[in-house]
Amino acid sequence: MDNRVDPDRIPLARVVFQLVKVRFDDALKEAKAGDTNMQVLVGQRIAMAMVFLKISKSCCLLDAWKKS
Repeated sequence: MDNRVDPDRIPLARVVFQLVKVRFDDALKEAKAGDTNMQVLVGQRIAMAMVFLKISKSCCLLDAWKKS
């Protein structure tokens, strides 16, 4: 494979992050307007994010424990 970097290319992670952020902001706006389906969706997304953070934090602690 060619290792040259095209300056016009955007990393996929950045594209996905922007898409998720825009969709979450749209859902949050609708939830604040009173849409109960969007309120549930926003709550589920926040809960999933908290679980992910808890898991990633515990993995970091576990890695640190293994290294010591």
